[in-house]
Amino acid sequence: MSDDSNRGTDAQTLKLIGITTVAFIVIGLIVYNM
Repeated sequence: MSDDSNRGTDAQTLKLIGITTVAFIVIGLIVYNM
């Protein structure tokens, strides 16, 4: 019954994880280049 909401939550979580990972990589590169 809550499959749709679970799918939406998973998509949001994956998006958040992706954004966080990219942010960490960018910050790491900036710090590394300093």
